[in-house]
Amino acid sequence: MRLLDDAGLLDELLPELAEGRGVEQPEQFHVYDVFEHNMRAVEALDEMLRREPSGFLGVELWRIFAWCADELRAYLDEQMTEGRQRVALVKLAALLHDVAKPRTRSVEGDGRTRFFATPTRARAWRRPR
Repeated sequence: MRLLDDAGLLDELLPELAEGRGVEQPEQFHVYDVFEHNMRAVEALDEMLRREPSGFLGVELWRIFAWCADELRAYLDEQMTEGRQRVALVKLAALLHDVAKPRTRSVEGDGRTRFFATPTRARAWRRPR
């Protein structure tokens, strides 16, 4: 994903993802803007799913999930369709999990940032056919 971004292709392939660049999130919950948060979610998943995780996140997550590690890995390795493992869908979900935030962002009178989807905002997010 980073290579696609560095080459300027990610914005062309997934313009909805690119809309998250510079969209700040409440600092009490997030360190990164929406775009970076989505990208790091995939990177965290990649690290977690390594057979021998080396980074803190992968090691710590597998420590937490040690009680079901074998079952979880087997579940993620299952094929959903020919040539597609469940893990591919999980990575796609991680990449797109906050993709609607830029179009649903609002700032309340007290300065609090919220991301509420209304039917009008949801329709605005849809890609034209």
